[in-house]
Amino acid sequence: MVKRSLSPAQQPNKRVHSAQDEQQERDFATEASRTWYVLGKCALTLELIPVALKAFESSLRFVPDLPESLLGLATTLCTQKEPQRALDLLLAALQQHPRLNNDSAIWREIAGLHFSLKQYDQAYQAANRALGLVPNDPKILLISADAMSHLNPSHSHHLYHTILSMVTQRRTTPEECDIARHCHYKLGLMAMTDQNWKAAVSEFQAAVSFALQANVDAELLWCLLANVRERNGDIEGALAVCRDAIQVSGLTRRVSLMFGYLSLVSFNQHQEDPNNAINLLTPLTATNYDDEMDCLTWYLLGKAYSLADNPRQAYDAFQFSLRKGRDSSLPWLAVGSLYLKMGQLPDALAAYSQAARLLVDDGSLVSAMASASAWDGLACVYERCDDQAIDAADAYARAAACYRAANEMRAASQAEQRAHSLQAAARGEAPVPSLRPIPETPMTLLRDIVINAIQDSFDTEDEMSNENSKKFHHLPLPRGSLAGSTPTRTPTEKEVTKWPKQGSSQIPSAQLTPAVPMQRRFSQHRLSPVQATEPPPPLLPQSQPQAQHQMGQLSPMQAQQFAQPPRVLGSHLPGPSHIKQTVGPPVRPPVPMGYYPPGVVWR
Repeated sequence: MVKRSLSPAQQPNKRVHSAQDEQQERDFATEASRTWYVLGKCALTLELIPVALKAFESSLRFVPDLPESLLGLATTLCTQKEPQRALDLLLAALQQHPRLNNDSAIWREIAGLHFSLKQYDQAYQAANRALGLVPNDPKILLISADAMSHLNPSHSHHLYHTILSMVTQRRTTPEECDIARHCHYKLGLMAMTDQNWKAAVSEFQAAVSFALQANVDAELLWCLLANVRERNGDIEGALAVCRDAIQVSGLTRRVSLMFGYLSLVSFNQHQEDPNNAINLLTPLTATNYDDEMDCLTWYLLGKAYSLADNPRQAYDAFQFSLRKGRDSSLPWLAVGSLYLKMGQLPDALAAYSQAARLLVDDGSLVSAMASASAWDGLACVYERCDDQAIDAADAYARAAACYRAANEMRAASQAEQRAHSLQAAARGEAPVPSLRPIPETPMTLLRDIVINAIQDSFDTEDEMSNENSKKFHHLPLPRGSLAGSTPTRTPTEKEVTKWPKQGSSQIPSAQLTPAVPMQRRFSQHRLSPVQATEPPPPLLPQSQPQAQHQMGQLSPMQAQQFAQPPRVLGSHLPGPSHIKQTVGPPVRPPVPMGYYPPGVVWR
């Protein structure tokens, strides 16, 4: 049968019908894509990551260039700690769909992804591309300022002030208050880098104020504000900040740790009761985090017991600190000082040697200061034994070099003078100098370690939250998902800038002098050869830990000394029975600091 052709009158009707069908298909695809996008947003809010991935993928199958779905898929990949794949996804979408080049949200997300990958130059360029589409956008300017803070800090300082002049005129939304909080926080960190403590106090006060208005967790800001007040010499103001933080946010772990440290500083300056720090830190020992902050809690508690003239409880607390932080040299410095006070010089030498073994030279001021403290303690031990003036002078010379690397010129000069005096005494050109007081762990070192541990704990919590979000819902990735594809680098990306490392402050081990043998009798007084052969009476339970770290290339005599196991870690002591779970410290009536905005509801 021959098929009859359509008449000319029927042709227009067919074309109209086809156009209507195409329009209906486009409308259906748009609605379906929007529906999948909304489903993906809901799943992302509920942390159902595989469901969100499948929903955003389905949305892009209907409309491949929908900006909202592309941004949602990129956000989901970032939640899974895959920012590089999210960046590859958006850059590929820009190449396939040129109209997306006029979307400022896409460029803003690309800038943020570059910044998270520490590609600061590319982040700044992408932010400028977004600003060309939407000028004076505070969110985009904030990304540009954050990237510029790593490239040109002076220019970023100007950008932060520009953003503040834009958002502080309105301050109508919590989002704008959060942007202002971030700007003041960054300006405060820059002031700390310049050691402009007065400006840092002002910036962190403003950051706390905006954080309260935006109902954002300000625990880190409270700790930083207390830290810079203490650096500025205002210890009472720093304590008042901690009391205000406790009244606003409750007795949190980080604020309590900062409060305990400041209480010890207040004891050293004003001879206040160390029991305040004991009452504050004792409840924190009930938690079992096994992290650096837990180690610091036990260390500060032992320090407080030591200041309260209670060596038995201080020893127990230091034992727990050693178990919590086996790779930390800070507890060993405290144990060495404790043994030195009680005249147990072999144990003090073993503790200081272990502290020196655990030190890692990363070029930082904290590492240099810790090394100086270890060598300073070893020098004090060598001074208190017979015929070890040369070793003491060598240890003081090493301590002076470390102090100089830590920018502690006064301490470096004193250590050098001590080394010269001991060298002259060893040659018989001058009398033996009198014994110097037993050194304590410098509060400047403890201050930096405490604030670094608090800041690192926030980064660790962010990583833990990302890991938990990945494990929230166990569904396989959709077949053919863009999220599961192999990431590729596009020609538009540039090489990441590599910054030069700082120089090492470690002293070559070839300059070491032979150390004192462990079997030599130590004492604070000069002993005869007969008395020197008698074994020392132990004052504390002795133990046999295992030395797991090496300290460079040592001479045979030094290797023999450092092979001697320290006598502190091995005794598995039970928890201190005297520690009671008491309530927090007696909080005095808060003194308003002047940074609370009117009408703020305290949480």
